[in-house]
Amino acid sequence: TVIGNTISNNSVIGVYLSTSSGNVISNNTISNSDYGVYLTTSYGLGTADNIVVDNTIQGHWKGVVLRGDHASNPVADNVIKNNLLLNNSFAISMHLSAFNLAYHNNFVNNTIQVESYESENLFDYFGEGNYWDDYEGADVNNDGLGDTPYVIDQANRDNYPLVGFFKSFDIGWEGVTYTLDTVSGSIVTNFNFSQPKKSVDFDVLTEGREVSFCRVTIPEVILGGPYLVLVDGFQRSTLVEESNGTHTLLFFKYPGSGGSIEIVGETVIPEFRQALFLSLLMITTLFMVLLDRKNMFKVKG
Repeated sequence: TVIGNTISNNSVIGVYLSTSSGNVISNNTISNSDYGVYLTTSYGLGTADNIVVDNTIQGHWKGVVLRGDHASNPVADNVIKNNLLLNNSFAISMHLSAFNLAYHNNFVNNTIQVESYESENLFDYFGEGNYWDDYEGADVNNDGLGDTPYVIDQANRDNYPLVGFFKSFDIGWEGVTYTLDTVSGSIVTNFNFSQPKKSVDFDVLTEGREVSFCRVTIPEVILGGPYLVLVDGFQRSTLVEESNGTHTLLFFKYPGSGGSIEIVGETVIPEFRQALFLSLLMITTLFMVLLDRKNMFKVKG
């Protein structure tokens, strides 16, 4: 695992994996080299099952490279997700690669988003793809997804492009981590979950828009609805509020000046100690009732 580093101004490559599998490259800032992250095969040996996640990859000639050494030995079965690919000449370069998965990435201000040669990879997963800043499609039904695919070439396309910047936030509670996702026309910062207030809140920073939007996907076990959405203290109507049984999707719009957003729910995940105390109290009460009944029958006998 390569995590939490600043990797910059290397003469050629920031992170290089050759015939190397099962690695995680996470939460790094990788910048200003010829190549940011380079995955390659060699001598018939594969490079697979690597995860490149939550990195900022910027200022390279080629940000992420997937390059096989032969048509029979492509770079395959790697995952590239939740990364910011910014200010690269080529954000992703694919040469002899197949069945790699890239989703929930943000492609921003790159000269060319993806170049592809003899490659066929996947750019969406479970109905969600990537944010492409040059995507020109519409989102008529307000679900945060473009209504038409983002086409890279004949073999590669993002069928469900995001129409806003993707960002996810982890909520740690009693040793378990839950993830809340946002897709927004604004930059989302300062995220906070409050169990006592039954709410999540965050700030949105918007430039050059009269109206902006946010799509929030909330784990219902953490915060259950119905929900109240407040922007700078004023209630905003949700254009979409849908549940799949485990998560609720909220889509709403607000003035382009940005501000502070708070989402208040009806239910919230309980504190473990309180839940455990109530469970023990119920079990103890039931035991005492059963014991009392047993003694009653003994007296009658």
